Amino acid sequence: MQSYEIRQKYLDFFKGKGHTVVPGIPLIPPEDPTLLFTSAGMVPFKNFWAGSGEIPYLRAASCQKCLRAGGKDSDLDNVGFDFRHNTFLEMLGNFSFGDYFKEEAVEFAWEFLMQHLRLPEANLWASVYTEDQDAVEIWKKYLPEKRIVRLGAKDNFWGPAGETGVCGPCSEIYFDRGPAFSCGEVSCAPGCDCERYLEFWNLVFPQFDKNKNGEFLPLKRRGIDTGMGLERITTLCQEAESNFDTDLFQPIIKRLETLSGILYRKDKNTRIAFRAVVDHVRALTFTIAENIIPGNEGRGYVIRRILRRAVQFLDKMKVNQPLLAELVPEVIRIMGPYYPYLSEREGFIRETIAGEEDRFRNLLSESRTLFQGFVTEFKDKTLPGKIAFQLYDTHGLPLDTIKEIAAEKNLFFDEAGFEAEMTRQKAAGRKATSFELIADRSHLTGLSPTRFIGYETGDARALVLAIIPVRNNQYSLVLSETPFYPERGGQQGDVGKISGDGFEFSVQETRVDESGFIHHLGVFHKGIAINNSPVTAKVDIETQQQIAANHTSTHLLHSALLQILGSEVKQAGSLVTPEYLRFDFLFSGEIDAEKLGRVEELINKTVRSNLRVTTAEKEIKEALAENAIALFTEKYGAKVRVVTAGDFSKEVCGGIHLKSTGSIGLCLITSFSSIGQGVKRIEAITGKYAYDSVVKRKKYIAELAEYLKVEPDSIHSEMIRSTEEYRKLETKSNVFFSAYIHQEADKMIKGKKSVAGINLLTTAQSLLSPEEARKLIDYLKKKSSESALLILLSGTEKTQIFLGLTPDLISRGLKANEILRQAAGLLGGGAGGRDDFAQAGLKKRAHLEEVEKILIKILTDTIGKSGA
Repeated sequence: MQSYEIRQKYLDFFKGKGHTVVPGIPLIPPEDPTLLFTSAGMVPFKNFWAGSGEIPYLRAASCQKCLRAGGKDSDLDNVGFDFRHNTFLEMLGNFSFGDYFKEEAVEFAWEFLMQHLRLPEANLWASVYTEDQDAVEIWKKYLPEKRIVRLGAKDNFWGPAGETGVCGPCSEIYFDRGPAFSCGEVSCAPGCDCERYLEFWNLVFPQFDKNKNGEFLPLKRRGIDTGMGLERITTLCQEAESNFDTDLFQPIIKRLETLSGILYRKDKNTRIAFRAVVDHVRALTFTIAENIIPGNEGRGYVIRRILRRAVQFLDKMKVNQPLLAELVPEVIRIMGPYYPYLSEREGFIRETIAGEEDRFRNLLSESRTLFQGFVTEFKDKTLPGKIAFQLYDTHGLPLDTIKEIAAEKNLFFDEAGFEAEMTRQKAAGRKATSFELIADRSHLTGLSPTRFIGYETGDARALVLAIIPVRNNQYSLVLSETPFYPERGGQQGDVGKISGDGFEFSVQETRVDESGFIHHLGVFHKGIAINNSPVTAKVDIETQQQIAANHTSTHLLHSALLQILGSEVKQAGSLVTPEYLRFDFLFSGEIDAEKLGRVEELINKTVRSNLRVTTAEKEIKEALAENAIALFTEKYGAKVRVVTAGDFSKEVCGGIHLKSTGSIGLCLITSFSSIGQGVKRIEAITGKYAYDSVVKRKKYIAELAEYLKVEPDSIHSEMIRSTEEYRKLETKSNVFFSAYIHQEADKMIKGKKSVAGINLLTTAQSLLSPEEARKLIDYLKKKSSESALLILLSGTEKTQIFLGLTPDLISRGLKANEILRQAAGLLGGGAGGRDDFAQAGLKKRAHLEEVEKILIKILTDTIGKSGA
């Protein structure tokens, strides 16, 4: 049975059992900022069990893409070393929200395994939570009691995800792969870490809500949350040795054999490397397709680490040529039929991986030389954590590489010191937002989420649901309904005022939590609110309108880019504030000023056309059929809000917009940059900010014209004329400067002093720049055939000293940088440079005679000690 058949059989089976088949969400959870990546099938449904609001269905089934790399759910370091772990995986799941419970969950699972997958019953075992006698009794209908194992909370009690929330016992289904896979211990049984008993389906029974006091209260909607990894069940159905010996991985492995010239089964270490590489290429293909680009922080850093780990495994096999991108087509051939967007993104995925791999290989080739420069200083055979962190953070060496090279050099790696530096940096770099500081949200237990009514009005009456202290004098007010749009989809939240009997509250920020409660963050200017009291909520309309102008302009910019640059443009992120808009997009080609000008011109032409902007709620399928732009990295419900600007733009969007494009007034692109491999960024301003910018530019041009004493239209021609005149003067100046240098050099040679057989040539110059001083010393080195130490002073208030040595003095062991460093220390300054030339800066003015005296003493002492 092929993997695609198993996936479809599962969804069809549960659809036949009354489940709604729900599309999976993106790998970045759209509505859960607490997660780095979607790591389980239940992520989209987290609030369905605990909430009291309406839910769209009581039964659901899905095939959810998951990434378990980074964070507490990471499997990254295990991948390759065993037969069952993957970073990217597909989780098959069926869910119940206040509908069926344990009895039906076990019944459905057993029916699917026996009648549809036809697994051998004699190989199946079940584990249950040690205190869950109900689950034991249910399983006894299907399995002999000797194959029902009781395990503790570590193995068979799920959650909560944080300190509080949904949790409950679980039951896991195992497959006995036989004694050949056993660790050989007498105690070997389900729950053992060896390869004999493969856990492949987890049936979780969410039935408790743990509160801050540690009490396990009954859930409002107890239910079912199951997860079965497609990779593991395919391993069993295909009677494969490992996940990597199934149709999900074998074609990629065979392609890697062809490209590398190495056989997968050559030896144990080769199998480990192959498994890691092909797993990581799958993960990279899916993440980059969803615009998660390798970077230096957050999710991007995790993706970069996955790619670099793959390259390191290739290096261990002595595969030195870049080839990860060449494996992508095989991944897409396997996965593309179920995930068609992969084919559309193939070019971008391959280009991103190839560029990143090439850069990392260059870094690796340089890293050993760089590392060697650090390790020569260590005499106790220890690589200090602080130095290791500097290599990691400043120079970009991966931690694994640092450890490997340390081992090569027989150095002990101070991991504790490294972790301490990492913790210190994170603590210094992270400042929690007010919203993140609302740790205790127990005030909201049992309440219905806030109803948003901001599309219809900016002024509304509501009831106070909760008043939550945040920090200092800041609070979060949660209302029964609100006209305040919360920050989401890149749009900044509304600001404004909430007032009631005896109090006034200034809303400085509006956010929404994962349960749908909208938090109005701000301060009380007068009095304090009371729970369940009526209030008036008023949005600052002027600020909201400017946000709306920037949001509507973002849509126009997106459409203009598509028209000017082509369909390769894909949105990668956006930010909409009152002051400006930022739009990140994927595009591999070059964008010159002419193309950028055409984009801006097209936007403003659309603004002047004053197109009507309309919104409509539609089925997602209908919206896509009408060619509405929708981001596959967003989670959409069955119905979506479509924002249309005439016949120019149509996007699925939940944000606040203007009623017509003419209300934008003017849109100006203020900056364009490349922020990563194939990722571009445009920033723009609109409305009064654009007008203010034009006025400022107009004033600047007028001032410049006045300074140049020309009309504004003649500024360009005057600048060309002035530049040509400057070049002519510069040529004349260089002639005069050359003559001046020759003259000053002759003076210094005539006035030379001899100390211990060395000629001192000195001068004090107040007008020479550092570059000109170097030129004078270089000329003197060529002109002087005798041993010479050249001293030049420059500056009026603070003195700079320049010191040069002729080659024969350097061959005698003298070094300009060491000599001048000693002198600068005595004169109150610092110095640096090379053996033949050094430069010092003093904090005060020094006289030539004083500097000469100090340098003569240092020179005499140095020669006396060395015998030079």
